[in-house]
Formats: sequence, C-alpha cells, structure tokens
Amino acid sequence: MEDGAQKSCVGLKAYKRYCDYTRTPIDLTPSNQSFRLGNIVHHSLGSTVIRLPTDSAGNYLEYETDVLYVDLPVLVGLDNMKKHRRYINEVTNEFSFQDDPKVKVKLKMKLRHLYLEWPEPLIFLAKQNYSGSMEDLRTRHPETLLL
Repeated sequence: MEDGAQKSCVGLKAYKRYCDYTRTPIDLTPSNQSFRLGNIVHHSLGSTVIRLPTDSAGNYLEYETDVLYVDLPVLVGLDNMKKHRRYINEVTNEFSFQDDPKVKVKLKMKLRHLYLEWPEPLIFLAKQNYSGSMEDLRTRHPETLLL
C-alpha cells in the first residue's frame, strides 16, 4: 500500500503475477497516462481493473489502475483512495473505509512500507463494474470462489 503515490499504478511484472494469482487473463485498455517516478517519466502500457482483497472470505475493492513497464508492486494511489473514501492508518497499520469504520484490513510493515498480505489464491470468474454502497461492495461477490 502506498498512500504517497498520486495515481494508482502497477508494474508489468507485478500485474502478471496478479493475473496468475487471480487466474485472469492480461486485459489492458489503451491509456494516455504518464507517471513521473523520480526523474523518469513512464508511459502507461494500458489501464486495467484490480480487485484488492479485503479479507480471506472473498470480499474485495475493485478499482482501475495503469500498468507501467517498471518494477513496482500494486500501488493504490491517492486518486483511488479519495474516490473510494478509504485511508491508511499508519499508527495501527490498517487500511480502513470512511463509509464503514468497522472494515479494517490489517497491513504488515516491511522495509519501511506497508503491505497487504493477500489471502489464499482466489478465482474471479467474471469481471463486473461496481456501483453501489459499501455494504454491497463487502457482500457482493457471487463470482468469487475460494480455492
């Protein structure tokens, strides 16, 4: 988790690992986004949808992100943090939702960064666009199967 990134992005290698993990095909939509990392500008290879698991029961948060040809983990940027009203509590190392304070995802500190340890591999059978309440988001996952 990186709450300092302005825009959400993921490196190509990490995106391929994500696709292997979720057993979904690589699916990129053309994007004109550019990202400055240090002094280098990286152009997006395309945008995609990531489903960030929030627990081991199959609940997730779905958001759009750009894929870059650079070695990066899945970074949740401020753009999606604000859009989905979520935040990182760096005191308790938790990922929380403003709309539902009971939902707290425990994060691990590693190399001075907070990371989400993903649950056992999940299979997402169908891609769906989310629009609804936080309660719908936490309970709506009929296409998700646990292995």
